[in-house]
Amino acid sequence: MEENFRPDYYQILEVSPFASTEEIEKAYRRLVKGYHPDVYRAFKTAFLFRQLQEAYEVLRDPERRKIYDDWLRARGLYPERAFWADVLPSHRALPSLNEPQAWYILFTLHAERDHAIPPRPLNLCLVIDTSTSMKGPKLESAIKASELILRSLKEEDLFAIVSFNDRAAVILPSSRWQDCKKALGLLRRMKAEGGTEMSHGIFAGLSELSKAGNLKDYINHMILLTDGNTYGDEEECIRLAKEAKARGISMTVAGLGATWNEELLEAIAQANGGMNIYIPGPRELPKTFQEIVETLTRSVSSFHGKIETMEGVKLKGLFRLDPQVGRIAVDGGTFFLGPLNGSIRLLAELVVPPLTVGEYFAIKWEFGDIKGEFLARGEISLAILEGPGEQLVPHEVVTAAERVAIFKLREKAWEDINQGKTAKASGRLLLLARHLEKMGEKELALLARKEAIMLPEMGNLSPEGRKRLYYGTRLLALKPPEEG
Repeated sequence: MEENFRPDYYQILEVSPFASTEEIEKAYRRLVKGYHPDVYRAFKTAFLFRQLQEAYEVLRDPERRKIYDDWLRARGLYPERAFWADVLPSHRALPSLNEPQAWYILFTLHAERDHAIPPRPLNLCLVIDTSTSMKGPKLESAIKASELILRSLKEEDLFAIVSFNDRAAVILPSSRWQDCKKALGLLRRMKAEGGTEMSHGIFAGLSELSKAGNLKDYINHMILLTDGNTYGDEEECIRLAKEAKARGISMTVAGLGATWNEELLEAIAQANGGMNIYIPGPRELPKTFQEIVETLTRSVSSFHGKIETMEGVKLKGLFRLDPQVGRIAVDGGTFFLGPLNGSIRLLAELVVPPLTVGEYFAIKWEFGDIKGEFLARGEISLAILEGPGEQLVPHEVVTAAERVAIFKLREKAWEDINQGKTAKASGRLLLLARHLEKMGEKELALLARKEAIMLPEMGNLSPEGRKRLYYGTRLLALKPPEEG
């Protein structure tokens, strides 16, 4: 007779499906301190303790655990060894209230190459701004970075370079460039002249990447580099970024120097599910490009995800935490993550409506690669109980929520600046400065304070200060300052 299992025992114990018996024992001992009714009496801990006991009794027994794993496999809920997700909710139970409540889910995705997974070749295109403002050290550094990438590619990799100003030119058409000398000769012919229309470069880059044929056989990526503002084609840039996402092509959008529009580049990256990075000067460019390509070569595949919520539960926001905080665009519950290697964390911010007492499978989640070789999925339960709402929130979720709070505070300050509310934005920056100082980030705190003082008079931030604050605060794991 088949046992009546729950699908979330590993989540309840906060361990991966590949955890050892020792790890399961350790997790149980840690959690039982918070959930045992005799130790922590707040908020119906007896209910949570029963869930914990049930999960532990199954997973501690090798025979019952094997039966349970087979039960998960039969339902498509057991992950591949090379790809799996750890799922950690902020609460497993919430009090029954007459108002909406916040709920957070921390996903940690593991995508690790092993001997059984053949490497996937790169299909890479550099799209480089060659407008007049790139003349001199900027373009020279971009050429040097391109040369380093060219020399590091494997025989099976595809590589293309597109330049753009007020039109686009294909410098190196997509190919396996075994004739490195010829490629370098073409590369060094790039000149800086003309204006900046970024959409022409993105379009030409997509055309070169699409020559690969079956894109699912490659890690497909575009690196877009600019040092200025595009003119009149912003919406087209965002549309093309979405088109790239639909084709399984991820993007790294890089701004060089201090005079480009970080909000547009962030919008392009968010529409694609890619990354937006800041390169302070030409000297950092070659190393940054090399690091991007090294990360791509270690990637297992390109991944997408889906989150479905029960009726009434709303996904308010989804945030990538690594290597920096950023929003992920979600369309109908689906989203694109691009190439993954190692581990990456995502934080889902949800709103739970008033619900009657009971237990609900509130969330269904799924992550998989574009070729269909890797899949991890599951369900997350939430109990609504009578009683006070105190409950221990896992430290990992608290830290993740704090990082997102800093990110959203910066977003609000930028929104205030764009709306001409400079006094309000100045106040937010002063709050941020005080908090940065407490965390030992004295240089960034000094910059935030200086910009806050000058903001009401100047009406905007300085170009360099804007970039440093925008990207500096995204890289910090800070507690959010209190407002008001």
